[in-house]
Amino acid sequence: KFEDLFMEALVPIVDGVEASFGYRNSKASFEQDGTSAPSKTSDTYKVELSWQALDYLRVRGSYQRAVRAPNFSELFDGGGSAP
Repeated sequence: KFEDLFMEALVPIVDGVEASFGYRNSKASFEQDGTSAPSKTSDTYKVELSWQALDYLRVRGSYQRAVRAPNFSELFDGGGSAP
């Protein structure tokens, strides 16, 4: 079972400059063949600044944190799998 809550906003600052913000809270809980794993909560976010310097040139910088939850086989495998 997955539950996600997210938001994203684009904020113009001055002509040609804008900031973008994003946030997501994810909760995952797994059960397979009567075996359940504890539910996990993770937060991801981003901050981005964009500047349209010329009609054909845009400069953009960002910082973000992303989290990837395990899939079913990774969660219940017991280890020993190769990448």
